[in-house]
Amino acid sequence: MESYIAYDILSYMINKNKKKSDSSSRITFITKMNKRQTLDKIADGYGKNLSSIINEAIDHYIELHEWQLKHIQKGVDQAKRGEFAKEKEVEAFFRKHN
Repeated sequence: MESYIAYDILSYMINKNKKKSDSSSRITFITKMNKRQTLDKIADGYGKNLSSIINEAIDHYIELHEWQLKHIQKGVDQAKRGEFAKEKEVEAFFRKHN
């Protein structure tokens, strides 16, 4: 059976300019012990605290998924308007990327 550990982190809300704002909130979550140990090693290796390492990971996660959701919604909106690629465009794309 794998070990789990629960711990609190203080997360800082980062605005789009990557400057810390005055708002913060505490998050509690459970993770496997080996993940916690790995995070501790990473934080130690960079001379940072655990909270800053986790916040950096959260920032990357948010950036990636906001980008993906934005592009998915763009495609959904195009489909609703009936804007689809022509058959020749699709074939050309796959020839180029095959």
